[in-house]
Amino acid sequence: MTSSTTDNQHTSVDAVRQILRDLLKVIKVVWMYPPNNPLPTSMQQSFAERLTDLVAEIGPIELAVERDRLRWKGDVVYEDRSKEEALAGLFFDVGISKLSFDQRMSWDAVKGMLEAIRRYQNREDDAGDLVSLLWEANLTGVSFETVEDVSLSQYDGDFKVQEFLGGSDQTAIDANDSQKVALYESLFVGVDYDMPDDARDRSDITRNAIASGGDATDDDLVVSDGFNLFFDDNSDAGQAESTSASRAMGYDDLREIPAPPIDTRKLLAAETELSAEEQDAIRRMIEEDTAFDMYESTHELLKELLHQETDLASFSETVTICEKLFGQFLAEGRFAQATDLLGYFRVLEAQIQGEKPQWSERLKEAIITIGSRERLGVLADALNQHSHVRAESLIAFLSNFGWEALGSIADLLPKLEHRAHRRGLIEYLSERGKENIGFVTKGLHDKRWNVVRNSVTILARIGTPQALAPLAKVVNHEDSRVRLELVSSLADSKADEALDLLARAAYDTDQQIRRQVIGSIVARRGPRAFEVITDIVNDERFDSLEEDDQQALLNAYAVLGGDHALDYLSGMITRANPLRDAKLSFFREAAFEALTYNRSERCEKLLLKLASSWRPDLKKRAQEALDIRRRRMLGEHHD
Repeated sequence: MTSSTTDNQHTSVDAVRQILRDLLKVIKVVWMYPPNNPLPTSMQQSFAERLTDLVAEIGPIELAVERDRLRWKGDVVYEDRSKEEALAGLFFDVGISKLSFDQRMSWDAVKGMLEAIRRYQNREDDAGDLVSLLWEANLTGVSFETVEDVSLSQYDGDFKVQEFLGGSDQTAIDANDSQKVALYESLFVGVDYDMPDDARDRSDITRNAIASGGDATDDDLVVSDGFNLFFDDNSDAGQAESTSASRAMGYDDLREIPAPPIDTRKLLAAETELSAEEQDAIRRMIEEDTAFDMYESTHELLKELLHQETDLASFSETVTICEKLFGQFLAEGRFAQATDLLGYFRVLEAQIQGEKPQWSERLKEAIITIGSRERLGVLADALNQHSHVRAESLIAFLSNFGWEALGSIADLLPKLEHRAHRRGLIEYLSERGKENIGFVTKGLHDKRWNVVRNSVTILARIGTPQALAPLAKVVNHEDSRVRLELVSSLADSKADEALDLLARAAYDTDQQIRRQVIGSIVARRGPRAFEVITDIVNDERFDSLEEDDQQALLNAYAVLGGDHALDYLSGMITRANPLRDAKLSFFREAAFEALTYNRSERCEKLLLKLASSWRPDLKKRAQEALDIRRRRMLGEHHD
């Protein structure tokens, strides 16, 4: 044998060993989960593809089954290491001595084989032994031999017990075939053992009756010496023997005591009543069945499978299965399981990075793939269908992704229907976007108003100078909903940059936005707030504001400005108004109102001076403002 041939043989042996390990893995999963579970379905399809590809590559696989090992072409390709991993024992214990797969095998044949094994392992009521189940499945390309076939081969090379016991119409042996029937009976219904001739005759009668399809009567089952195969103490023969025995012992007048009547109700109750231990066992089984969570068990099993793989190809295949099941978890609203499995990817990726860099890279690729725009589209649909998913659960799931997924995650916002989910996503992006402002600012250039609005919300929540600076672009956005979101999001910001943006929006064309802006500005304190208000009241557009807003601005101007605000307010009061202009009259009243909020000593002196004016209207109004101011200050003092 050449070196090349030897290498090919070793490669084929390794491939067969791997496919058998995969077979055991699939059998475990199929056994544990119902047929409609996505995990066994996915694993069965994947295994069938690998098995058919391997058979096409190396030819038919004929496995010799021993008690605890499987051989292929003389090489041990699988060895049972424990009861839980007894693949050879599974077939050996039911009498299968050879298992073969050839090129005719299809997906249906693999699925049928696995389903037969599942029914056998689950001990379903209508399931027979594994040999019968495999035979009934009529698996094209999957064949097997049993020890019975081997035993019969010395009598008839083509005789198969499974065929005689029943199979398809093409393989079942005709019961009228006298040669085959005689051969079978010579093997299994032989009469070489000692039996009275009469009994043998009876046996023949019984066997012939059964073979012909008829029923054997009780008389058929009684041999010539009175021996009944179903003898019981109440039979006539039993009574006769009892009478003879009593006479031999001198009890000729022994009377027959009739048996007491049987209370069938008590008998049945006693037979069917469960002990306390049995009742507890059944109760525990019911509780465990009720508590069984298919998705929780599935995600735990996936984590276990990741640890069991011994080569990169199998590990990568298991990771692919996990990727497929993420979508199923999300579609069913099972965010806890999806989050835990994704987090496990990250932990495992870090643990094996040094020892198995290629494996670690495969996990890293999977995380990036799951966070792609296409895959996250499933997330939006799942959230819209499951309103019960909490914002905290969404944030926990998204926290497993890196910066490269921020763009895809930000695109989810306009797709979410439930407010709680939008708030959760905004909170996540606000936290993760601090070091990746560029991903968020891209949304400001989007043509969709809701995308722009969401970007504004996130940048405003981040609140840093770097995040607030780009918002200047949307102060005059064409959609009022975007501008309203801007001023609403900045209302509670303490940054001076936010105050500057609000000042630029003070003269917005939308009244609701203007009032929101002014309300936010007048609530501010500090020198910068006074500067902004001063700019607004000195602006030539100040007259265009609503009177309530003008009053609010002047009040804030008086409060924040102290002595610096008095000259401006005094000028508004003393301005001549010979024509009784309504606007000038309003500003005079507004200035007096504003002075009632000013706490400087100069304000007290200014109002005293105006209260002594020769002009009756100023004198009266100044006195009223002075009284109001003193009451306010006194009330604040008492408070």
